[in-house]
Amino acid sequence: MAIRKPVKLLPTMKIDADPKEKLDLKFEECQAKITDINDVETKKFGTKTKIDLKNEDTDKEFSVFANNYTIENLSRAFGEEDNVWKGKLVNLKMEKDKQFNNDMIVLHPVK
Repeated sequence: MAIRKPVKLLPTMKIDADPKEKLDLKFEECQAKITDINDVETKKFGTKTKIDLKNEDTDKEFSVFANNYTIENLSRAFGEEDNVWKGKLVNLKMEKDKQFNNDMIVLHPVK
């Protein structure tokens, strides 16, 4: 027997947010605290790492999908064990991926 709890659905911050999707949140540069990290299955891209965040200034909670740049930044600053990342403060920045020439959200640790 397994204990089941409802999953809290947070809006996902995206560069190309669809205004028709109520769970899409348009990117805005901000600072937020990491509240959770999970691997999730996506329809188009397979398993992705989802990071839940809370902006304490606005009290907004949201998620982002972590790219390799984010994983590298957080691992270098806080270590490779993602459980340690919870409670850490990060800056969300929009950066250009030079390889694919598209905009992306990258998390940078606040030290």
